[in-house]
Amino acid sequence: MRAELVAVLASQFSRRGGLREPDVISSPSSAAHRFRSRRLWASVGTASFLSFIALSIAIVTGAVYPFDDFASRVVIDAVSPRFLDDLRILNQIGHRLTLVAAAVIALALYRVVEGRILAAVAFLVGAPIVGSGIALLISRPRPEGEGLSFPSGHVFGSLVVYGLIAVVVSQQLRLPYWRRIVLCVTVALVLSVGIARVGLRAHWPSDVVGAALLGCAYLSLGVRTLRAQASASSTESQEPRITENC
Repeated sequence: MRAELVAVLASQFSRRGGLREPDVISSPSSAAHRFRSRRLWASVGTASFLSFIALSIAIVTGAVYPFDDFASRVVIDAVSPRFLDDLRILNQIGHRLTLVAAAVIALALYRVVEGRILAAVAFLVGAPIVGSGIALLISRPRPEGEGLSFPSGHVFGSLVVYGLIAVVVSQQLRLPYWRRIVLCVTVALVLSVGIARVGLRAHWPSDVVGAALLGCAYLSLGVRTLRAQASASSTESQEPRITENC
């Protein structure tokens, strides 16, 4: 009786707070939720990847240059020279050193929540390899300066790293309100980096759009892979307990 009372109190405390209760026993509703989540990530990833392929073809054929020229002038005119210092500050959000520090935080959070880290390390290490490989394949010059332009490494890295943090944190939040806030903050960070890259004339607008599409596709693939591995590991760890109970 005392154990049941403690369980009820713990459940009420968790509901009043924002933390999600651990799923000790998988119910049909939670299974359906996981299925919808996997289907949503798969749909987002597929749509993003196909859109990225279409945009890449448009860049190679030169069909996107009128859009880039118009959108670049709009952004540059909107952020007059007096905002250049602000753009440089926003640009630091997607800087390599900032992303490395954020990646360490993401790995620490993932380690605490999931109890494993190697798959997440492979996911984050693979991101710059994928981005650099595509940049070399397209070999698009920057609007100004040296280097390759498509896709924007700052935007791609920001979406992957901050996106992973957002996914890990959102999984621990019970209330949809807080999950929406995490999503909005993540989108604002990535959008700020994209505007800064265009405003500083380091990238074309299509470079930013392409990086966002590639980042969504890569993040979707990574999240589905990490969750599948976590689910498999959880099933394996419960097998001895089931055997003992039998």
